[in-house]
Amino acid sequence: MRRSFSYGDAVKLLGGDTGLVKLLDRVSAATVLATGGIDLLDARTEVVRVGKHLLSSLRDRVTGLHRVDRTRLLEAAHSILVVTSFFEALDEAGLPFRLRITKGEQVVLTGGTWSGSKRAVDLVELLSNTTVPVPSAELPPDAVIGDITAFYRFTAGEVVAFLAGFDAWDDLPPDERQRFVAAAQDVPVRAVSLYRARYRQLAVDCPEFAVWTSGIEHAATRAEVRTALEDMRGLLRRLAGAQPPDDRRAALARSYRAELDRPVVAGEVSSGLVLPALRQAYVAPRFMVAKADQGDDVSQDGWWSGVPVRADLDDYLAGYFTSSRATTAPLVVLGQPGAGKSLLTKMLAAQLPAEDFLPIRVVLRDVATDTTLQDQVEAAVTHATGERLTWPDLVRSAGPAIPVVLLDGFDELLQATGTSKSDYLARVREFQQREAAQGRAVIFVVTTRVAVANRARLAGSTVVLKLEPFADDQVRRWLDVWNTANPSATLSPEVALRFADLAGQPLLLFMLALYNAEGNALEAEGAELAKARLYERLLTRFARREVDKSLRDALDDQVDRAVEEELVRLSVVAFAMFNRGVQWIDETELDSDLNALLNPGARGVRDKLRLSSAQLAVGRFFFVHAARAAHDDQVSRTYEFLHATFGEYLVARLVHRVSLDVLAHVTRPRYGRQEIDTGWLEPVLSFAPLATRAPVVSFLRELFDDTPAADRTALYGLFTDLVDTVQHRPPGTGHPDYVPRPLPVARRIAACTANLVTLAVVVRGRLAEDDLRPTEWHALVLLWQSQLGGEESVRLTDVLDIERLRVNGQATLAVVLRKDRSPLPVDMAWLSDLGPDTQGAILPPLLDDFRRWETFRPTWSGGHALHTLEPLMANMGSAVNSFVPHQGEFHSLARLLLVVLVSSNPAERFAAYVTTLSALRNEAFRAGTAYSTLLFNALAADEVATVPLLREAVVAAPIARPRSMALNRCISRLYRETVAPEDVHQNFLRLPDKVDVEFMASGDEALLVALKNALFFTD
Repeated sequence: MRRSFSYGDAVKLLGGDTGLVKLLDRVSAATVLATGGIDLLDARTEVVRVGKHLLSSLRDRVTGLHRVDRTRLLEAAHSILVVTSFFEALDEAGLPFRLRITKGEQVVLTGGTWSGSKRAVDLVELLSNTTVPVPSAELPPDAVIGDITAFYRFTAGEVVAFLAGFDAWDDLPPDERQRFVAAAQDVPVRAVSLYRARYRQLAVDCPEFAVWTSGIEHAATRAEVRTALEDMRGLLRRLAGAQPPDDRRAALARSYRAELDRPVVAGEVSSGLVLPALRQAYVAPRFMVAKADQGDDVSQDGWWSGVPVRADLDDYLAGYFTSSRATTAPLVVLGQPGAGKSLLTKMLAAQLPAEDFLPIRVVLRDVATDTTLQDQVEAAVTHATGERLTWPDLVRSAGPAIPVVLLDGFDELLQATGTSKSDYLARVREFQQREAAQGRAVIFVVTTRVAVANRARLAGSTVVLKLEPFADDQVRRWLDVWNTANPSATLSPEVALRFADLAGQPLLLFMLALYNAEGNALEAEGAELAKARLYERLLTRFARREVDKSLRDALDDQVDRAVEEELVRLSVVAFAMFNRGVQWIDETELDSDLNALLNPGARGVRDKLRLSSAQLAVGRFFFVHAARAAHDDQVSRTYEFLHATFGEYLVARLVHRVSLDVLAHVTRPRYGRQEIDTGWLEPVLSFAPLATRAPVVSFLRELFDDTPAADRTALYGLFTDLVDTVQHRPPGTGHPDYVPRPLPVARRIAACTANLVTLAVVVRGRLAEDDLRPTEWHALVLLWQSQLGGEESVRLTDVLDIERLRVNGQATLAVVLRKDRSPLPVDMAWLSDLGPDTQGAILPPLLDDFRRWETFRPTWSGGHALHTLEPLMANMGSAVNSFVPHQGEFHSLARLLLVVLVSSNPAERFAAYVTTLSALRNEAFRAGTAYSTLLFNALAADEVATVPLLREAVVAAPIARPRSMALNRCISRLYRETVAPEDVHQNFLRLPDKVDVEFMASGDEALLVALKNALFFTD
């Protein structure tokens, strides 16, 4: 948080040697007040006088100071501004009387106690210790003004309470007291007006005040897209001191600013293309920023819900780097791969003015990970300048400039080393505390991927900034730069924005521009280009470019074969991550997978000078990000796709290609069982369900939709046959070395069968249960439920759904892809095979079976349901397992009872009553005492109870329970509905002989008997 000063601290810090300071000294307060030197009126006047004096001389007081000292005084001045504005507004309102302080009140003013005091507030304490709101780059201007207004309202209330504690207050006429209270309520509005006016003047004298609010005041109306952080640099240069940087700072500044004129992306491009320079192509991204506390998981999207997206990065950073909060905790910058985190640190290093800042960019992948933070910073300085400097020497040479250490790639430190660095941010904060104690305050910025942000513990309150994808206007601005540099290879924003998930990430937008540069590929495809086809052409084009570099003058079929081999290797990389359930893979694991599938038998220690299989597979593709870290004289690497969709498409692509390959090599012997060599299909499908990534299934649908119909039919048969086959052997026996992660055989069979079922549904649209024979669908589902992880099971049900069918009168099912709909309600007719002519059924008892299995195989969902429903099931008798037709479906009597008890729909309740009462006439349904009591009590009190419905209840009662108070309540209701109100006997239930049952029965003999039986019974 930005430092918040109390008014007393702020006055002392700015050197206010006045009687006011003495008043704020609790030791001398009684003496000052008792001698008449300063009373409340004088204190009020002194506050205004001292405030105006200190604020008017502020520019002279801060000129030439170190950035940290200057910031501290400016924030103190803001506290004085807030309080001065309040007391000036109070002065305009006037006090209702001049204070006369009694001896007892003097005791209270010095902090003592006096039994005769009526004062509830200590104004001296208020001025001495209450902290004052300050502007913050994280808060919009309305929020800042809101905080200050709330402070003014609180203070005005305290002043009124302060005055009410004096005897003179009681002597005032009531209308005078009321007038002052009303005037005090207007003080906050006037104080805010004075605050705004003085703030604007301070912004002229000390530009930091303008910087602190310029972004948030104009962010909502700012339309232009800014580039290269030039606005941030311009704002900060207005604040820079006159002292030029020394040779060391100048050397660092030259090194970093040279980056601005280098290409925005390192690497080679096709002849004729021009890579724009960083200063031209860098577009400041949108972002969200918020304060996080220890224990917050900022890697979760839900944590950011409600945080507004902003487009004023220049203004925000200028405000942050001139705040005191920046020296107490690191600024953590989050972003997806390719979002521009590293580019942001390059821009900051180049654009922070060297007069006031000493930026040091530490690329964590290039420094040793097993050294101290200070060693890493010193190594980065040596790398940038070629000069060895110790940290203390460097900081001392900085003079008035404040060091800004930019730690780029914390996620690479985690991924490449595979070790826990959960205390890293805590160590950064400790470093800042140590340096501040030595008079060497330092600012830290740490960048990391969103996905691993929860791997670092936030040590206390920390500001976290999350980079967001480009908006449409930022895509247009970036393409303006590209199209200007490459007039013969332009990409229109309208075409790029058709692929918003790619265009929103700067590096992937660059990839789209490169792809389109060859023959206007995207422009020529039109608006209907399928997503899978786009990824296929993107990847093929880049693979062909790399192959062409090494296979010059090769035949076309040789090039095509080499391109396919490149894409297969990349697909193995994608499966290496997918089958381990991770977004990145380390080099050792990837080597193992590549060798197991592409080079079986390759083992042993690799020559350090020879590239690994992993390096050969991914080293040439910029859309695969390679993280590296050095430790123990070794370099560790991990690999990750810049966008998860690349990996998801490659997984689908390999499954599609391998499926067709297996189909082409199916052996069809003259006699005996068909032999199937599953090749790679079985091993790669036996570690994780494809459904865990919905885009993988979407890509598979597109790929198989483009497959000939005859092949799709054959593939359906292949997949359904394999469902049974793979259950009778350990999966992947043909490639025993391919083991991305150790799993029990049963779990691998579960994953493999789930994937085969998914593929069968994808290629045909539905999978009939009979096509799985001899495998039972229910057995498969139990296998998946028992073996797959909880998240895997949920994702499987997100992708697959069941259609309930009847074939030749028999209940069966088909597996289909889930559409956007909620799960269907339970169909008891289909589940219990109840025909349309069935009038009712009593199924086997449920409770004992439920209890037995939940005891034997405890589950959270089953235990939860049993815990909730057990009292109902235990007391409802056969109502739980008695089913009757109801509105075209079969419902249990217990369910119908719950409807009448809890439904808010009158029509729904009425229908449930009708069905239930009709069923109770059947002697086969013995619902039990508890059931009938609840039913009749509900009916007696329900607004939907009509005379025919009440008569039905009385007739049904002898079978349900002939004599009960609940039934008598229904009869009482019937009596009231059928007899004139003035004839209703007050003691209906106590004097049943007074009831004219013949009248109530209206000639219905069954009802007459039921009424007589019921009315002459009492509980």
